[in-house]
Amino acid sequence: MKVLHVNTHNTGGAAKACLRTHMALLSQGIDSKVLLRSKTQEDVPHVHEIWEGLSYAAKSKKYLEQKKLDRQQNKIRKELISAKELFSFPFSIWDITSHPLYEWADIIHLHWVAGFLDYPSFFKANSKKIVWTIHDEEPFSEGFHYHYNLHEHLGKDYMKQHIAVKKKAFENQAIQVISPSSYLNIKAKKSELFSHFSHHVVANCFNRTISSIDRNACREHLQIPQNKKVVLYVADDFRVPRKGFNVMEQAWISAFSSTMILCVLGSPSIKTNAEKGILSLGRLNNDSSMMQAYSAADLLVVPSLIDNFPNTVVEASCCGTPTLGFNAGGIPEMINDVNGAICEATSEDLAKSIPYMLNQDWDRNLIQNQAKEKYSSKLAANKLIEIYSGL
Repeated sequence: MKVLHVNTHNTGGAAKACLRTHMALLSQGIDSKVLLRSKTQEDVPHVHEIWEGLSYAAKSKKYLEQKKLDRQQNKIRKELISAKELFSFPFSIWDITSHPLYEWADIIHLHWVAGFLDYPSFFKANSKKIVWTIHDEEPFSEGFHYHYNLHEHLGKDYMKQHIAVKKKAFENQAIQVISPSSYLNIKAKKSELFSHFSHHVVANCFNRTISSIDRNACREHLQIPQNKKVVLYVADDFRVPRKGFNVMEQAWISAFSSTMILCVLGSPSIKTNAEKGILSLGRLNNDSSMMQAYSAADLLVVPSLIDNFPNTVVEASCCGTPTLGFNAGGIPEMINDVNGAICEATSEDLAKSIPYMLNQDWDRNLIQNQAKEKYSSKLAANKLIEIYSGL
């Protein structure tokens, strides 16, 4: 069984989930490889970039084609800037079906493929079995990755075109759709574009190297005060409204006391403010550094107003750190009485809940053990192997 995973990048939450799935399958003896549009790290085996093997002239031609397409698409995106949500197009300059790894594979496992998969040409030429792990709504939408805070009616011709393009591409396809959360699974099954496919729920798995380490050593390394209660906030991009950073800021103003500190991890970097008890950790790009941040924290706060299945909750739990989150998206599926709590999606309730959570006596070993069982890479791999075998 030869499985080719296809993802646009090797960074970001979806990429992390894809690469962990790939490693989980390798550990179970499955012949697994990954094909990316762009690769920035070399720390995972059998991961390839579609540019590999191209001559300098061919790379230059593709680079210019990509820049031209980006300019065309960015012009349209500017019309949607008020939505402040990622919007992608079903077109790409790349023909994945002509790549040697496509020929090598028995099964093509798509993941987050925005800007990489050309829907019309790929599904027309495809002759392989398809499994698709969706990480947001984009595969079955007109292009928005999340339909959050879209107040205006965006009935543009190109929106209708995108639906029509995808609908035609999916004709006569038998795709096995995998959602990490029941929340996204239900949305996909009810959608016009994905309703006729087979659907499964397989939670994101964790990297077996993630576990808690000495808290004091982690705080010393990250220059976090030893005598404070540490609250951690993590997001790839704080500027996306649905990630709830504005709600977190308002809550922190009310909740903050001299015994607490808020550590902010992600992009863009914010300024450290000692008076307000805010410490910027910048961006940490590897599991080892992330593990230190989770282990140093007393509490992870996930104030996302909509989300699928945040890796942050998986990672924090595997480090024994409790989570406080909103009743939004797939987050409630990840939190129970052992590993955290859910509060109302308001800054007022969040402000009240943070001190309460910090004063609880959490069993970090129990949190960790439960998470390692729930998010076991072997469990996820076996579920996927069962789906593959059914093909």
